Amino acid sequence: MPTAPPPGPMPSPSVALAELPGAKAALEHIRQGNTTIALTQLRGLVTSHPNSAHLHYIIGKASSAMSDDVGALTSFRKAVDLDARYARDRTLVDLVMGFIDLPDGATTTMAMKLLTDALAAANRDRLAKAAITSGRPQTRERAFRILADSGELKHVQPWQHEAIALRQAPSCEQRKPMVVKLGALGDARALPTLAAMAASRRGCGPAGSDDCHACMRDELDRIVAQLAGK
Repeated sequence: MPTAPPPGPMPSPSVALAELPGAKAALEHIRQGNTTIALTQLRGLVTSHPNSAHLHYIIGKASSAMSDDVGALTSFRKAVDLDARYARDRTLVDLVMGFIDLPDGATTTMAMKLLTDALAAANRDRLAKAAITSGRPQTRERAFRILADSGELKHVQPWQHEAIALRQAPSCEQRKPMVVKLGALGDARALPTLAAMAASRRGCGPAGSDDCHACMRDELDRIVAQLAGK
């Protein structure tokens, strides 16, 4: 199974921006909370320094602080395209991943494209976790689509692959063989997902009071007990 490359050292802000005239003043404005002034100065530097990944990254963070989501995503995309190490930057990834929890819209579409094109390989496990454990069906479906469209779905761990498929299945009859297959892997890391399903006995039917897992209750309880004993 291919593994994502280890993260390299992130470019130092002092090294990346210190040599750019005007950058120090802009960074000082950011530290003082004068983000609007800082953004104007930083964007002015892009014309003469279009290939500074860290400059685009700082603009992205500042744009996000100003609630300019389109500007933030555009700048983050440029930073990652110029230096792939930014695909592992915690701040960048946290901000971009946050959009897949939001309603449909232009920024959500932009974020999903950025994740699919440039961030999925470096954040495969995080996307798999969202596809399995998110309490929002829309978030689970989006994370699944990002993994599938990026080609990273085939590289997730076997238990993750089965758990993702399980969480996408719409009916008890479709989920039943998937639960059995997941249990047969014997991987205790699947236990939280299966245990949560076993604990849920409501949520289906016209009134939401029917057991969503009635057709596989025996199998589900048995498999949870087996994995819990490992």
